[in-house]
Amino acid sequence: MPNIDETWVRNRAHELWEKEGCPEGKELDHWFQAMDEYLSLVERDEESPPGDPIVAQNTDNGEAPVKRRPRSSGKATE
Repeated sequence: MPNIDETWVRNRAHELWEKEGCPEGKELDHWFQAMDEYLSLVERDEESPPGDPIVAQNTDNGEAPVKRRPRSSGKATE
């Protein structure tokens, strides 16, 4: 099991909650959906955890696809 980036999952769950109009009592639904997305990205990429989620666009079914933000090399660029 990979190390889970809880910050990524928390941020994505918050995005899902806001997108649904901030309903009360659906915290676990959003958390588990975000966790599923996270694990799918990690499994698909077969690498370390994904970067911050970026909402690419809205789709007809109401779900927003998630794209990975490129990881920085840790070096300062100019």
